Amino acid sequence: MKIIFSVFLFSMSTVLFGQNRDAFYDIIAKETCECVSNKNIDLENDDYEKVQIEFGFCMINSYSNHKNDFDEPMNLDFGNSDEMGKFGEAVALKMVNHCPDFIIALGSRDDDSEDEKVSNSVVEAFFVESKKNEFQTITVKEKNGRVHSLIVLTFFENVNLITENQIKKNDKVIVEYFEQEFYDPKVNDFRYYKVIQAITKL
Repeated sequence: MKIIFSVFLFSMSTVLFGQNRDAFYDIIAKETCECVSNKNIDLENDDYEKVQIEFGFCMINSYSNHKNDFDEPMNLDFGNSDEMGKFGEAVALKMVNHCPDFIIALGSRDDDSEDEKVSNSVVEAFFVESKKNEFQTITVKEKNGRVHSLIVLTFFENVNLITENQIKKNDKVIVEYFEQEFYDPKVNDFRYYKVIQAITKL
């Protein structure tokens, strides 16, 4: 699921939340800029899906660290695509003040990526369990006994089925995912993770 950066569509909605909310967005924007900078992302050559994941991870991580810091705590509904879209737009608007080159380059890559095809896999299986470790992880088991461990890393439609524990053991689900290589500090090496793109409860 793409994070939308159409900052010109955002209008003046941040003003309605007051000064504290404006300061909140500015902090998230600044820390997100610092985070992506520290990751040494190559916007011209790195896989666009990887760039999106890293950007989303930086933004959500900063949000989690500061959501209760202000007089009016902000609790995002990760299952609400409109709310998440407005949040992304608000942060991107503030990021222009801290890392304009990144936002401009990312917007350019977003336009270029429209014609790119992402190769995703789909599995129909039975839900086994959900765990929170480094990532929110779910385990599913196919009818033939094959087990898959998949992680929640970016926002997608119906993510609340996982985050709000709406799927129970042995429920049948269809999961769309792609494989991405990340560094695992536990083994001091890179390994592939299955990143969830969509989930449907049957």
